Amino acid sequence: MTNEQLAEIRQRIQELEASDQDFAKKANTLLDEIIVNDQAIESLTRNLNDFITESRRDREADRERIAFNEMRLDVFRERILLQDERFNTIQQNIDRNTRDIAELQLIATQVLQTQQISVQQAEADRAVMTEILQYLRNQYPSNGKGGTSQ
Repeated sequence: MTNEQLAEIRQRIQELEASDQDFAKKANTLLDEIIVNDQAIESLTRNLNDFITESRRDREADRERIAFNEMRLDVFRERILLQDERFNTIQQNIDRNTRDIAELQLIATQVLQTQQISVQQAEADRAVMTEILQYLRNQYPSNGKGGTSQ
């Protein structure tokens, strides 16, 4: 081999070594970026897992609150139904009492009318008795009661 060929081979080796160093630098830079990205992905994965865990806890807490509120709603519905039944019973009692009062008013009116008729009849009977008594006193003045004796 000639000196010229040896010089070319040496130059080519130097170029390859320079290229190899450049490749090694780029590979190391790329490896550093991969490591940084891997760490970022791990951090994001932890954050995502934490978020998922927290979301599951929140969902479970929400389910419990919803179940509790549904129970309370059922209790309120039952109370409303009971109040509705009580209202209906009270309304029926009011209606019955109103009818009873109307009947009592009618009976009281009839009793009053009967009493008025009885009073009128008693007054008429008294007037007749007074007339009979007066007649008897006039006819039989000596009966021993306040009349003149013979």
